[in-house]
Amino acid sequence: ALARAAGENLPAIQHRPTPRRPFVFLHVEKTAGSTLRRTIVDAATRLGLPFFVPCYDASGTYREDDRSCYAFDLANVSKRRTGGDLAELTVVAGHFSWGVWDALPTFVPSRGSRTTPTTKSDDDDEPDVDPPPCLATLRHPVDRAISLFY
Repeated sequence: ALARAAGENLPAIQHRPTPRRPFVFLHVEKTAGSTLRRTIVDAATRLGLPFFVPCYDASGTYREDDRSCYAFDLANVSKRRTGGDLAELTVVAGHFSWGVWDALPTFVPSRGSRTTPTTKSDDDDEPDVDPPPCLATLRHPVDRAISLFY
């Protein structure tokens, strides 16, 4: 497994998320993300990691009636929801857009950590940095569209 990871330029050692390098799950609707969110909450709770996952409180209890269920950014983060504050979050999962981690005050983008450097043009306003470890699941678009009706 380690040889395969090295051959695919994956790190051999997986590090625990920190406020400086959080783990982010971008939940695309209708892609089995609810099940994955539950698993992420269970793991974060078991490891004692401060997290923000809409519909879950700091103890990992699902609360569908909570206002945070309708969170599409990190504006609803509070100590009551996470057990900490925005600066302490190590795990974030939900219907968020790419770049949600920019709202985390302690996130430190890594520079030059890619095995193949990216090229940055002079007219590019985006910094040449890596996002934190992210996960997103995808689904065939036709199947996803059908699931909106059933």
